Amino acid sequence: MLPRDRQIVERYLARNAEPEACEVLPGTATWSQVLVVPVFDESADFLQGYQDALNAAPGRVLVVVVVNAPAHASIAQQAANQSLWSALGAAGPGDRGNEPPLRLVSTDVADLVLVDRSSPSRLLPAGQGVGLARKIGLDLALSLFASGRVESPALAWSDADATLPRRFFEAVGAHGDAAIVAAPYRHLGSSDSELERATCAYELWLRYYVLGLHHAGSPYALHTIGSTLCTPALAYAQVRGVPKRTAGEDFHIVNKGLKVGDGVRLRGDPVLLKPRYSERVLFGTGPAVRRISHGLVDESKFELLHPQVFGVLAQVQRGLRQIASDGNVAGFDSVLASLPGVAREVVEAFFSRTRLLDKIDVAVSQCVSKEAAWRRLCDNFDGLQTLRLIHRLRDGGDGRRPRRAARSGAPVIGREFSDLEAARAWAEGAEAGLPGRVGPSVS
Repeated sequence: MLPRDRQIVERYLARNAEPEACEVLPGTATWSQVLVVPVFDESADFLQGYQDALNAAPGRVLVVVVVNAPAHASIAQQAANQSLWSALGAAGPGDRGNEPPLRLVSTDVADLVLVDRSSPSRLLPAGQGVGLARKIGLDLALSLFASGRVESPALAWSDADATLPRRFFEAVGAHGDAAIVAAPYRHLGSSDSELERATCAYELWLRYYVLGLHHAGSPYALHTIGSTLCTPALAYAQVRGVPKRTAGEDFHIVNKGLKVGDGVRLRGDPVLLKPRYSERVLFGTGPAVRRISHGLVDESKFELLHPQVFGVLAQVQRGLRQIASDGNVAGFDSVLASLPGVAREVVEAFFSRTRLLDKIDVAVSQCVSKEAAWRRLCDNFDGLQTLRLIHRLRDGGDGRRPRRAARSGAPVIGREFSDLEAARAWAEGAEAGLPGRVGPSVS
């Protein structure tokens, strides 16, 4: 690392890292790369999903396994965590609260660092959940990189439901200069037909959303799925780590990461994700699949966003581009005037309530180039504000439209499909044709 970059990393570790990052691992072993996995109420079988990737990795990989549970975890869930801890060879049964929080365990294909955030004295505080669990593991990984015990700056993420492609570590390791790296993904099939259809519908929704953002010209058109991400060390420190949230931590770190550097879409084989119901977080894949399965009596009941939502967003993005180009915030009024009635009212109310134009006016006036103005503008109208505007448009009249209607009128779909799987497969293929880099700094 350059001296300035090292200073940023060390400042983060000193001021913002979790206590586990200060723990010293025994021995002097070093590793080529690191993978961080939070686990809660899982079996040791999850490691099988990483085996091919670990065997093919260019060097020995360290897997940081954060065995965690929230304060409200049931007795059965805590027992499952204890069984996992024991199955991985770290300790026998009982309260580990008086023992060091880390255990280093060697296997045939990788070394594991088990982090105990599951003992009664170490449960995760309410409201911090998987975000804190990821942060603990990634802070430790960053510390090991800064101390020279991990060679690659690529801090890779995954989850217990993932199977990594064989060349995963080679692929993520090639992009240490980026801010966010997102691997392609696909959900596996299931013997439960209802679960499979609901998962397929949710994956189509995710892909439709990213394709819609790209069509609209948003620089935040990147998937935000925690099982598929990598945060290079410098960018991770710059955004001050993973937000301590019970859900959505992946969305927020991608949103912040794209403000400090490029996002990379990896090519090649996808990360395979197991479909499953889950209520362990408030939102995300598991809860969404459950909600869809409850309402998906037939395919006509499944709804995507109305294509006009992305059409309106495209006009807004063009207006913002013009502001960055000429510095004339007042010219945005002409963009609003060109919008259809309800959409115009929604966009006007949104920009008025958030005072975004005032913030953009100040930001643009301080910039010496069009490129700098665009980046500052995107800091204000970011992925989160984009999502909020889309929700307002959805709820204000340009709302959800059944898939069969949306697919025929949306530029991001633009053709007919026989069923959900055909639409999902087409969307996956369309994504493969998107640019390899994304973000406000990408021209």
